[in-house]
Amino acid sequence: MTALVFSPGRLRAWMHVRGVAPAALADSAEVTTAYVQACAYGHPVAAPPTHVVLAAWAARLGCEPADLRSATPHDPNEYWRAANKAMPRMSKDDLAAVAGIFKRTARRTARRQR
Repeated sequence: MTALVFSPGRLRAWMHVRGVAPAALADSAEVTTAYVQACAYGHPVAAPPTHVVLAAWAARLGCEPADLRSATPHDPNEYWRAANKAMPRMSKDDLAAVAGIFKRTARRTARRQR
């Protein structure tokens, strides 16, 4: 079995989707904001986040600690996989509304290009 380790991309995705600032995560785990930012962007840190820190972050983000770990932590797609999981599922009505926005935008763009 492949070991799961902390994934910067997954942390960043959950923060973005949930709208949680680094300072809020820092407070939840009693670490510095600079540490959270360094972890979220994959910058070198003295020590990777511990299980206790990951559990505190996950609780604040409304996810499980496992959602912040990956077998391929530096894969650029990790951000998008986590963001997809963190986003609420869209209903058919929601999807139809988004499709309508795209159609209107395409029509406006086409008119401007004439």
